Amino acid sequence: MNSSPLKLIFTDTVFYGGLGLISRGFTFLTFPLLTRAITIDDFALFDTFTVLASFLILFLTFGAESILFRFIPEISDKNERSRFALSLIITVFVLSALISFLIHLIVIFSQHDLLGIKNTSLILFLMALPCLVIYNSVEALLRITFQKKRFATLVIGNSILILGVIFTFTLLNNRNIDLLVTMVCLAWMFSGLVSFLFMGIDNFKGFVFRRIEVKYFKYGIPLAGASLLTSLSPILERTIIIQNFSLKDLGFFAAAYKIALLLSMIITALQTASFPILMSIKNSETFDLILNIYVKTSFLLLTLIALPLVFYSENLIIVLAGSDYISASDLLTVTLSLVLMQFSHAVLTIGFLLSHNTTVKLLSQFACLFFSFVFIIFNVAHISVFEMLSIILAIRAVFLVIDFNLAQQQYKIRWTSLRCITSLIGYFALIWYISFVDEYGIQVLIFSAVISFVIFLVTLSRSEFELLILSARKMVKYGK
Repeated sequence: MNSSPLKLIFTDTVFYGGLGLISRGFTFLTFPLLTRAITIDDFALFDTFTVLASFLILFLTFGAESILFRFIPEISDKNERSRFALSLIITVFVLSALISFLIHLIVIFSQHDLLGIKNTSLILFLMALPCLVIYNSVEALLRITFQKKRFATLVIGNSILILGVIFTFTLLNNRNIDLLVTMVCLAWMFSGLVSFLFMGIDNFKGFVFRRIEVKYFKYGIPLAGASLLTSLSPILERTIIIQNFSLKDLGFFAAAYKIALLLSMIITALQTASFPILMSIKNSETFDLILNIYVKTSFLLLTLIALPLVFYSENLIIVLAGSDYISASDLLTVTLSLVLMQFSHAVLTIGFLLSHNTTVKLLSQFACLFFSFVFIIFNVAHISVFEMLSIILAIRAVFLVIDFNLAQQQYKIRWTSLRCITSLIGYFALIWYISFVDEYGIQVLIFSAVISFVIFLVTLSRSEFELLILSARKMVKYGK
């Protein structure tokens, strides 16, 4: 690479961050539209439906995104790279279509609706899933190969389409969850089919299908399995709430997570921009140093975003969802913490991605999920939704430490471990502190922000500080 890796991470984060904010911003606008158009119970059901959709899409991609991230940078020939990517996308599309058809048969013979949604809409949903597999795979490919214009057009276009569909739904007189699901599924199908064109016509000229060897799926499927377990957690959380609490409680929980999406948007931008670059410079002499700086800087940025979200939680809920959802503000601190914990796990266990042995991560994720929900199931009669989420957060924190050490065994990275963990603990403490102390007004928010910067500076090593200053000077000098 001709440019400094830190500079590339910074400029790409600005690009993808801005793009992600615009794209997720469109998606986020559907939140206040839906909370005012449908009941709290229907909002809870639709949120559960979208979470289920995300889970099934991950399941049906068979780790294609991880395979693309890991192996595309190693293929130097452009034509061979296109052939490999297109063959992989076709393979997962066919597999996902076959599995969707099998689920389709089960739905036909089923005598029960799912989440109050009619079987006809569910069948349409299953038809949309393979199209979404194409969309996600093409989006990942454009990101990995740094085709920024096509990536931006695809992502923003899809976001505008979904927002338009939701807005159209709110204008209709007969608003029900079955109609909403039907409209959204049709939009998903359209996005998936159109996304195929974004690969470029040149990729299809003279195309000869390449059989995707099992070794690629041996790498990708365990990572996909780990992601599936992560995505299974929200489904289990919602299932437990539905069975042991009420749909209104689920609606409040869903609303809190939608506010947490504001933090998740930044996380997605960070991962979208930085992970391909980090994967491509893993053999660089300064990789470990750059990774430490990236992690600590990301922790600081996300904390500075989370602090005002917690501080103004009640006002945010009222403005975005309405006063009927005010109880959701009590859950915002813990939901934001769960989002931040998920990002912390992703970056601090990046050794799993860099190594070829991804099965260890899958087993660890399964153990974390198992212990979390076994504990909750046996104690759910005596705890609240807030306490349930707090238990999940505590168990994930324990497994973060375990997985960090396991990832180090798979791929050795020279972390400044104590400094990283200390900064993370400090940031979490500030987020929870500000949720309990509000009698001093905005001074508490300013104080917490200042302490965040202090934590950042104290936990930087001398070499990290020097490289950060050097990179900043170069960006200022050259205006890049």
